[in-house]
Amino acid sequence: MSLSSTLSRSHVLLCGIIGLTAMIYAFSLNSPFEYDDYHTIAENPSIRSLDQLPAVFTDPQTASLRYSNYRPLLISSYALNFAVGELTPWGYRLVNLGLHFLSILLVYLIISRLVNSEPVALWTALIFAIHPINNEAINYLTARSSLMSGFFILLAVYGYIVFREDRPGRRWAWYAAALLATLMALLTKRTAIVLPLLLILCEFYAPRLRFGWRAIGSWISFSLVVVLYMYWRKMFFGGSPVPLPRLPEAQDGTFAIFHPDMMSASWTVVKVMGSHLWFFLYPVGLNIEHALIPSPPEGEILAYLSLAGLLVILWGIYHLFSRARPVSLGLAWILIALLPLGILPFFTHQALFVESRGYLASMGFALIGGWVLARITAKRDQKTAWPAKLAIPVAVVLVLWYAGTDLHRNLLWNDPVALWQDAAKKSPHSYTARAILAQTYERKQQFPLALEVLKKSVREFPNLSNTHYNLGMMYAKISQPQAALREYQRTLELEPSHYDAHIYLGHLYQALGDEEKALA
Repeated sequence: MSLSSTLSRSHVLLCGIIGLTAMIYAFSLNSPFEYDDYHTIAENPSIRSLDQLPAVFTDPQTASLRYSNYRPLLISSYALNFAVGELTPWGYRLVNLGLHFLSILLVYLIISRLVNSEPVALWTALIFAIHPINNEAINYLTARSSLMSGFFILLAVYGYIVFREDRPGRRWAWYAAALLATLMALLTKRTAIVLPLLLILCEFYAPRLRFGWRAIGSWISFSLVVVLYMYWRKMFFGGSPVPLPRLPEAQDGTFAIFHPDMMSASWTVVKVMGSHLWFFLYPVGLNIEHALIPSPPEGEILAYLSLAGLLVILWGIYHLFSRARPVSLGLAWILIALLPLGILPFFTHQALFVESRGYLASMGFALIGGWVLARITAKRDQKTAWPAKLAIPVAVVLVLWYAGTDLHRNLLWNDPVALWQDAAKKSPHSYTARAILAQTYERKQQFPLALEVLKKSVREFPNLSNTHYNLGMMYAKISQPQAALREYQRTLELEPSHYDAHIYLGHLYQALGDEEKALA
């Protein structure tokens, strides 16, 4: 078979992969805004006019009504969405899906050059395209940060490889494009700081690259972009690695000053990475709100299993480098792509494990799976071993499993109540899942159901101030002022500095005619 016919067949199959992905996610295009989408997009005045774009690049407070975070390129993309279709969710989701399509293409191109195998590249692109852990990154509009930064990182990696291969053509144009993509990835999400490490992987694993002074010079230029950007960001916007509350109203306990125990935080890092590894391997139990609790490892099997998984990865990177090079590359890619997540437990206990943050790392898992499937199908062509009989059934089962899980998740994203009921069921230790479920009922004017959820939340989290505050807000909404008064007072007993509780308690006293207490 000629090279041109092989490429033609590969292009057809790649289009088929993208077409399959489009069919899977067509069911979720009309899904409504969810959770952080409201304060980041739907209620964010900074995206309502393109005249605001200069401010987006100079003011971190434009990121959200709730917190301050410098992601100007991300917020600019929301502003462009609003300019075209205002607050029509399918337009935002269509952009997310388009970014995913482009990332699928880049994954195929990158693996084609790093592994020099069309079958491995195609299988990798397929697994990356429909793996269920990437479902949240596509459906959750706020998670566009992971999609966009992932796309620009992949573009930078591909441009770097083309530039370094010394092929005739526009080498320096690819170099400039890769540098620009690096900067755009950083302006989307600062987790792109891992890019220089990914470029080192390219130097060691790409068959056509030869490590030398040219490689060192090229790598230094990309590293300088990252270092200068982070220095500039720290000088002008501060160095907090987590989003900070933007307004006093946001200081409701969610962003309380965090003083972690270092041992507990270290083990939490292990659990965060281990959770991603588990869902790469076995994407069952996915939901929008995971309750990963920071704690020491005593008696907690997840911590020990996660540590074992990370040790296996380190062993595999070294020992499989010469025996199963693509597997070694995939393991190294996973580890490096997950590194930024190791910072979070030292600065916050909120949202430690979020599925969409594994978007870039999922390419490493897809590569490992793609290499295995390519090996099995090669055996099938040779008809010399028992894996030959498993080639087609394994591929079909994998595609059906992934696609079926994606379709199920898409149906949940279409129904906010079902989405948060699913989260509350799968994450019973999550206060947030119950709080948002109650808010969802409230938006649908189903106040008795919202009240029932909030009462249950208070019973299960009696010492958490926000559970009482939310219940008090609901009592006030349904005109039960004495019950609301009791819950506001309990909120302040647990957290005397709770800003919103003070404000609404004052309003309530005023409504009850007690001006003295209202002014106090």
